[in-house]
Amino acid sequence: MNESFGNSYLIDYGILDSSATYLLNGNFKKFQAGLAPDIELRGKEQTKRGVMKVYGDGDLLYTSPSIQSDATDIENIDVDVTGVLQLTIVFEPEYRTPYIDFIQPRLIN
Repeated sequence: MNESFGNSYLIDYGILDSSATYLLNGNFKKFQAGLAPDIELRGKEQTKRGVMKVYGDGDLLYTSPSIQSDATDIENIDVDVTGVLQLTIVFEPEYRTPYIDFIQPRLIN
């Protein structure tokens, strides 16, 4: 799939107001991914934005900066999840419901 900067990835999810929870059982050290505006929103109405939050066992581990439709780079996520039993990823729109590309999410052990 292509994100808005013209790069191709094997794993690229378009996301909006949603969340997902994963059982890690303490087996991983890092959660990594990239965030970028969806190609359909690229360069349009700058008010379309949102943030990604990552929780480990209910504790906030990471909050992304606001992902704007006029972003010029991918926002890379690199979160320490050492010892985390349950990982929750939440996308929260700040205005309207933007689509954000969630690029190559992966767990590193």
